[in-house]
Amino acid sequence: MSARAAWRLVSLAFPKVFRYTAGKADWSAYGLPTEGKSVTTNRAGNLARRDVPTCSLSDSADMVRQQLRKNGAKLCAVLNEHRVLLGQISAEKVESQTDGTVEEIMASAPTTLRPNAALEKLCQFFNAHDAETVWVTTNDGELLGLLYREDVQRAEPKAEEPACMH
Repeated sequence: MSARAAWRLVSLAFPKVFRYTAGKADWSAYGLPTEGKSVTTNRAGNLARRDVPTCSLSDSADMVRQQLRKNGAKLCAVLNEHRVLLGQISAEKVESQTDGTVEEIMASAPTTLRPNAALEKLCQFFNAHDAETVWVTTNDGELLGLLYREDVQRAEPKAEEPACMH
């Protein structure tokens, strides 16, 4: 139907018409806005915290240590110039490293989820991996935020036994 709709808009003299052929699932996997009856806010992209500490490969371990202490954070996202998530550094790791660069001490290729991952999948992930956090990135690896188990638990419908328990 999108091809027909696009051609109809062209016939109505709209000057710029684009057809997004990758589809709705791809659109939402990039964390782009969606609307409609089936849309829920309980997805990874909506629940992820955006205010996470970030650093680059060439930053010093000392700079990251100071940033994590200042923010009271446990993780720093290692990003390239396109905001692609290359790795992570934990507060524990950077406290034990007295010198060096981020590239020398980071953990490469951390686990990520896409922003369109629904609540049920998020609970399954946290339970299967016994994790407290997971990074949320686009299909191209661009960082959107850090998702916490506790935020997913809060988003769950009230039940006697929450699905995202330890």
